[in-house]
Amino acid sequence: MCDNKGPTITVLRLKNESSILGGYSPIDWDINKRGNFEKTLDSFIFSFIDKETILSRVKEPDNAIYQFDGSNFVDLQLNYTFNSKNGVYYSLRAYEKQIIQNEGNFVVDEYEVFSVTKKSG
Repeated sequence: MCDNKGPTITVLRLKNESSILGGYSPIDWDINKRGNFEKTLDSFIFSFIDKETILSRVKEPDNAIYQFDGSNFVDLQLNYTFNSKNGVYYSLRAYEKQIIQNEGNFVVDEYEVFSVTKKSG
């Protein structure tokens, strides 16, 4: 679904909460690289909870992105069968700041993945 689309921004809303989480990847998601870590200093994850915004940048560039079934920022792992109990898993590991209070599995209400393109001109 997101393979070879270039840089992307993933945005998701947790079920029964006002929490918005997401991340930016400058690296193509590629099913052919499944199971591999991608090195980058340019990715980040974020949260908007109530009126608080948290932006967390990479602290371990060798483990910033994990190629699996879509948007996997190591700390923030979206499971595309998002109606299941574990729609997204969060655990502070490769990024600087904790973006939500608790670690663990959360149910995702909805999500969008946006392709990021450079403006020509």
